[in-house]
Amino acid sequence: MMLIMTIIVTIMMLSDMCEIVSSFFSGLFSGLIATWIFWWYNNRYLSPKIKISDDIGFKQETKIVETTDIHGKKKKVKKTFTMYRIKISNESERDVYDIKINIRIRYNKTHATINVPYLPILYGKKDDNRFDYERELPFSLNDIGLARIESFKDSNMLDKYNKGKLEMSDFNDKDTLFEIILFATDSKSGASQRLTTRKHSYEELIASLKEGDFVLGKLMVGKGVQEAYNS
Repeated sequence: MMLIMTIIVTIMMLSDMCEIVSSFFSGLFSGLIATWIFWWYNNRYLSPKIKISDDIGFKQETKIVETTDIHGKKKKVKKTFTMYRIKISNESERDVYDIKINIRIRYNKTHATINVPYLPILYGKKDDNRFDYERELPFSLNDIGLARIESFKDSNMLDKYNKGKLEMSDFNDKDTLFEIILFATDSKSGASQRLTTRKHSYEELIASLKEGDFVLGKLMVGKGVQEAYNS
């Protein structure tokens, strides 16, 4: 009789344990499904949808800059720089704001960052006949800064930097990496996004350079086609 009771109690305990284990895995599975649904909904409907051009446009531009001669006197002179541009496009109908872009370059085992001019808002793609959902953003390699250029330990690069003639082709190294990192916030949901392009090797970087202006309504450079919303 005692043996039968022991067996019955054991079966009941095992049954309770099975229910506990079943409830645990059921809750875990439900939680994973809910997390996935939220991630999918947030990524599809709430997060900013911004595309970055594969092309990097460039042109020679002349600017008046202030310099100091050996006697300490300041004067304004004309200098010609190679100005680069990337283009971004808001593929959602919702506006995005607080657009920040950093360009990271790794050369000679040292990293440098260029801060592209801050863009407060990029309008949604509500009408294909208006192009305020896209914007060109300029940057110059002279924005890297003298201290970082010196850390590359390349005398030829330093000389070109001081003369304002530094170009992408000067970053010729087998370990060179070029990366564009974009941060933006959706105007309605408040959801933020960190969008990183693929890292370009030196060969990929040079292949992406195109002389001229971006084509209106497209993320590509075309010679002689002037972008309406140049920065």
